[in-house]
Amino acid sequence: MKKIQWKWDGWIAAIMAWSAFLHFYQIGNSGSNVYYTAAAKSMAASWKAFFFAALDPEGFITVDKPPAALWLQALSVKVFGVSDFSVLLPEALAGVASTWMMYVIVKPWAGRIAARWASFVFSCY
Repeated sequence: MKKIQWKWDGWIAAIMAWSAFLHFYQIGNSGSNVYYTAAAKSMAASWKAFFFAALDPEGFITVDKPPAALWLQALSVKVFGVSDFSVLLPEALAGVASTWMMYVIVKPWAGRIAARWASFVFSCY
């Protein structure tokens, strides 16, 4: 089995910086879904709501997504408080990480140059 050696590339660093800029540009002003923001707020306030993805701290009314879909948002709300930034921060971090994963997945299959282009195009989408 061939051992994969990781070599940091200046181009991928620039693409990651570009992706971070695009994902974090005016993140606090972009507006989040108030329905899921309310769920993240109540999930940060109560463990029962956290495990059932409830809109209310008592866990009576749940949202239409599985609880794991909102756990990172609830943890972000717990750390940073309720705001558009705190609700959208996990999504922005996931977008930057996905750009890196695009590079890692494409590189062994199609080469370094194709992986750079794939991650750049992915970051612009």
